[in-house]
Amino acid sequence: AAELLNSAVEALSDHLHPELHPVVGKVKDMLAGMVLVISFGAEVVAMIALYTTVAAWSE
Repeated sequence: AAELLNSAVEALSDHLHPELHPVVGKVKDMLAGMVLVISFGAEVVAMIALYTTVAAWSE
């Protein structure tokens, strides 16, 4: 979902400002950072879920 939002905002900003614009570049960088942080969060949740499943099996 985060990547879809990132792609949509990038497409919109490219449509509104086809030439290079420093603010648009910063917005795109922030969106890429948002996707990265959300991906790390999803990885942590998956690791916790896997750990609890493996811990339950080992009992």
